[in-house]
This record gives sequence, structure tokens and C-alpha cells, in this order.
Amino acid sequence: MKKIIAFIGISLLAAACEKGSVSSPDFKVTVASTTVKAGTPVVFSISGNTDLISFYSGELGNDYAYKTTDRITPTTMFITFSTENPNGTPGHGNPSRVPFCYSFDFNGADKVYTVEDVTSATWTDFTDRFKMPTDINQTVASGEVSINELFPDAQTPMYLMFHYCVDTYDASLYGGQGNPRTQWLIKNFRIDGVTEAGNSTLYPFVDCNWQVVETESFEDNGKQHPNVNATRILMYCDAYPKTPKECYVIGGPFYRQADINTGPDLAEGIKSTADPMPSTYEHTFEQPGTYTVTFVGINSSVYGRKEAIRQLTLTVVEDSGGITPPDPGEWND
Repeated sequence: MKKIIAFIGISLLAAACEKGSVSSPDFKVTVASTTVKAGTPVVFSISGNTDLISFYSGELGNDYAYKTTDRITPTTMFITFSTENPNGTPGHGNPSRVPFCYSFDFNGADKVYTVEDVTSATWTDFTDRFKMPTDINQTVASGEVSINELFPDAQTPMYLMFHYCVDTYDASLYGGQGNPRTQWLIKNFRIDGVTEAGNSTLYPFVDCNWQVVETESFEDNGKQHPNVNATRILMYCDAYPKTPKECYVIGGPFYRQADINTGPDLAEGIKSTADPMPSTYEHTFEQPGTYTVTFVGINSSVYGRKEAIRQLTLTVVEDSGGITPPDPGEWND
């Protein structure tokens, strides 16, 4: 009798344990080829059984590697603008060059700038990093120039300066052509921030706080003075200056942008507990590259939770021709 009671007790205990357990997800995923074309849907075949399925494509913002890790995205800052320089004698612009400089000790705190403010600061010429006109009557795009490495820290502001100097007009120069002044126009100036997620304008032209600072040399000048409007900087003076002219155009302050924390990446839900088991799932990769694709199967109840991971590395290529697929490969259990 005691043996019968003991057997019944063990049986009940085993049944209770079985009812209180959660089984591991049992599912498989296959794909026809691990090399696929950008812009063409990839069909994943799914079999087995699991309560939940979530999907990570391996793309930015949907990468299993960042499931529990914050994604810290650095911001790279770029300066870009275009330059026009009408007027003057071909081959002999006056000026033929306008230095573009930066400073981290310029005193530009909420005020009208003075010549003393400019000359007492330390300025570094980095014109040679930009594409600029080499003769009169040219329009030249500067290119995109990174400035991140110039900042000493995130708290110290950068100021930028265009330095415009014109020589006295001399009608006898260049075979009697003379050296009339050359205008310099800066257009489409902006500072962009570039991250993995894309580009954005950090400082559009209207937010650059450009100010013209004329030296005393402009006291005998006529109506044509350097100026700034909502879209451009114009540096010029009288067409035939009687004395040398010098001015500065100052912009800023500009601050180095902090890295962006977008938090962990999120999965795409494929199946909930109420959904039938899907037989396929499609995803389209728009950009060529190498991606680790992850399917996460989950069984969950009041007794616990278990996961199973299926991963494969896919190579996405440009859609420039046919791909010969290999034999179908089954994802590892």
C-alpha cells in the first residue's frame, strides 16, 4: 500500500513539474541564397513552432547587436559653401585670394565686433582645405570639409572669418589693364552634421551671425561697402580704390556637436501568441553591404520564458545583373 501511495506521489510531482515548465522554441529558417540584390525582397522560409517571433535585419536601427546596448552615433561636422568672384582683370584678381580662418579665443559674446576684437584673437588660416576660385569670374563649390578635429572640446566655441584685402588701383598694371577690385561673394554657406542615420543642417546661413568689421581704410570709400544679407556675404569696395582696403567678416559661435544616443535598437514583430505560425517572411535591403540577420523565437508563460536565436550573414549587392544562388542553406539551430 505504501509503495502504491509513493508511486502516485511521484507521478503527481512529475505531472506538476511538466505543467510548470516552458519548452524551448523549436523553429527553423531557410533562405535560398545568402547573396541577394539591393531593392529585391528576400524571402525567408519558416517552419516549426514558437509562441513569438521577432526580426532584426542587421541594418541601422534594427540590429540584434544593439538589442540591449545603446547605439551611440558620432556626429561629424562639415562646412560647405560656394564662392563667386566677378570683376577685375583676368589672371590678376584684386584680391586673388580671400583667406578663410578660424579662432577659438575670439571674444564674440553678444556684441558688435570691433577691429580690436579681431586683431587681438588668434586666427588659423585653413583656406587650402577648401576649393576656391583661381581666377576672376568663377563660381566654385568648396566641397565638404570636416571640422571635428579642430575643436579642443565641446564647450569652446569656434569663430570663422573671411579676410578681404584690396590693393590700391593702378591703371598702369598688366599692360594698361589695371587692377580694379574683384568682388567676392560667399553663398550657400552652412555647417552640416553627418551621422549613420543621415545628414542634417546644424548651422544654416541665417544662424551663423555674420558680421562685417571694416577697418579705417573704408573711411574714404564710396557707396560700395561689404555687407551681409539673408543668403550671402558680399565683400567689395569701390571699383577703383584710391587706397588699400581691408575688412573682416566674422561668423559664430559654432559648437562641436555631441554624440547622439538613440538607445537600443528595436525588433520588428513577426508573430504574436495569437497568430498562426508564418511560413515565410519577406524583407528588402535597400543598401549594399553585409548584414547579420536575426530571428528570435520566444516561448513564454507564467512559468517562465525561453528564447532561441537563428542568425545568418547576408551579402547584399548592387542590382547590376543575375546572381547564381547556392544550394539552400538552413540556419543553425
